[in-house]
Amino acid sequence: MAKILFYPLKFIDKLRKNVIIIYNFVCIKGNYMKKVNNREIVESFSMVLQFGINMLVPIVMCIALGVWIGDTYDMDWIVIPFFFMGALAGYTSIFKMVKKYLKKKDTGAKKEQDVKKN
Repeated sequence: MAKILFYPLKFIDKLRKNVIIIYNFVCIKGNYMKKVNNREIVESFSMVLQFGINMLVPIVMCIALGVWIGDTYDMDWIVIPFFFMGALAGYTSIFKMVKKYLKKKDTGAKKEQDVKKN
């Protein structure tokens, strides 16, 4: 159980490093362009965009469903539980995405170590 709780922390650290890469690219355009691979920058932007989409879409859909149910059956309070259900669904999808990303990065790092040993 404790291992599951540390997945987001590892991922947040890697995301922080990606944000630093993007910041350095924007601030020090000239010399830094040669050092940074453009692919890393695109991957970082797409990851941040995926986080936003994965969190917003379930929340908006659940709120819309809650408003429709509230208007149809005259239960305006139903929007609140649907909001939390959407937030939980968004968190779950982000958690799954983080797990896949970390697994992909770990296998890539192991392959690089095997190549360096040989």
